Amino acid sequence: MRAPFLLIALLALAGCQPKLSEVAQSNLRAFKVADPSSNPNSLPGKLESLKSVPVSRHITPQDCKTDACPSVDLSYYRFPNRPPLNEALLKALGKLGNASETNDSLSDFVDTFFKHAKDHPDYNAQLSANMLDHYDHTVVIALNGYAFTGGAHGNAQLRYFNYDTRLKREVTLDDMLTKGGRETLIALEKNAHQRWLDAQNLGDEFKEKWPFTPTDNVALLSDRLLVTYQTYEIAPYAMGQITLSIDYDDLSGVFKPSFLPEDTDDQDVEFKDPEAQRIHEASQKLSSQRGRP
Repeated sequence: MRAPFLLIALLALAGCQPKLSEVAQSNLRAFKVADPSSNPNSLPGKLESLKSVPVSRHITPQDCKTDACPSVDLSYYRFPNRPPLNEALLKALGKLGNASETNDSLSDFVDTFFKHAKDHPDYNAQLSANMLDHYDHTVVIALNGYAFTGGAHGNAQLRYFNYDTRLKREVTLDDMLTKGGRETLIALEKNAHQRWLDAQNLGDEFKEKWPFTPTDNVALLSDRLLVTYQTYEIAPYAMGQITLSIDYDDLSGVFKPSFLPEDTDDQDVEFKDPEAQRIHEASQKLSSQRGRP
């Protein structure tokens, strides 16, 4: 069986295991997560029927009889009135941990992790699901994964889970984009990346070593689009996960109206970014010639 995805590239490092609270702060430093602890049965947002129950599990190997055991910590929500959402969320968490895209079993991840953690009581893995937003028919959750398998530090990753309550499944970026919308979105991401470079005072040398690359890891929030890159994708490890933000003023015509918040105006608009405007106009012209999808 292949090693879990979170174990890859970690086996050559050395150091101390961080605490769970430190990991959570590291994983979520790019944005503020709604805290449902004051009322765990009713999360904030417009989707009033979304009831939730927090679930937390600390798992150790059955054959470990001491206080020093490798461990896996799981933290997520259970939605009593939405079984398809529960199934899709656990499946997404399983994929986050496993190396194979076809293997979405949390139990397989736990078993494989403990196999590699044998004789290493300080090894720890954590998978969590944190509510970011929910509105209309959309639920947006941040899936956080972390593994410490020795070394100076562990490895963290974050993937967004966008769920549509009408379709009763997770929706992909391709599901949400209009025809020609991807090209416009890439232009918007590229310019958001340049703004980030300017804000960090990073010049051409950094840009050449860590060039821009598009990503499908997006969160369609009720007020903006978040785009997050994993460590090493567009910046060195020390800079952590990089999150870019794109305003809805620039997203009309990029995403299908049915996936945008109901109070978002999807009429023809001028994009703030000239390159995005040019690509948007060209794609809209092409769509009109071919007929709307």
